[in-house]
Amino acid sequence: MTDGTVRMIARPTISGSAVRVVLQNTFGMEAVTFGAAYVGQRANGAILVPGSNHQLTFGDPPSLSVTIPPGEQVTSNQVPLNVEAFQDPAVSLYVPGAAVPISRHTNARTTSFLSPSTMPGNHAAEEGNANFPTTSFTTSMWWLAAIDVFSSAEGAIVNFGDSITDGTGTTLHGYDRWHDFLALRLQLQSKKSKEQKATVNEGIGGIGSTRPEGKGRPPC
Repeated sequence: MTDGTVRMIARPTISGSAVRVVLQNTFGMEAVTFGAAYVGQRANGAILVPGSNHQLTFGDPPSLSVTIPPGEQVTSNQVPLNVEAFQDPAVSLYVPGAAVPISRHTNARTTSFLSPSTMPGNHAAEEGNANFPTTSFTTSMWWLAAIDVFSSAEGAIVNFGDSITDGTGTTLHGYDRWHDFLALRLQLQSKKSKEQKATVNEGIGGIGSTRPEGKGRPPC
């Protein structure tokens, strides 16, 4: 990726009033720098709800940009954002470098949006889709590892497994992994018990690694 912006779409399983974002450079063989990062409520496609896009900061004192070494991760500072369970927040990342290798989860099973090479630059703060045409997209998850939701949840259920847990064989935009149904069941139960529980997908798909032999972490 060169001097562009990616708008990643993710889905939390609990409601809350604030979030923070976890970015990873798990498979990167060199450091990656994000010149800007935002999180907001998605309305439709790459369009965000007006006034909902919040700029993320990292560290103390807060920095508007962050560099992640190979194999490492960073967590943003908390920002206020009302989210509902099964809503789709959008995380927008501006990558100012040239020919930056992408660390990605290929089995995300949801469409996210890219600014094409004809529309370079920082579009992370924009709430419209003028620079995110429907013809420029990915169904992988680039750098985004998690959205942590601050809520009254009683805890989380972490789902371990192979590629079936990861999402292989499920439908694009269908959210029909087995633990997606578990999350829905828990949400319905919470209407009666008033106790929320989140679910977390830690499935590992055996798709192989493109790293040179002996370097880096095993594929996941």
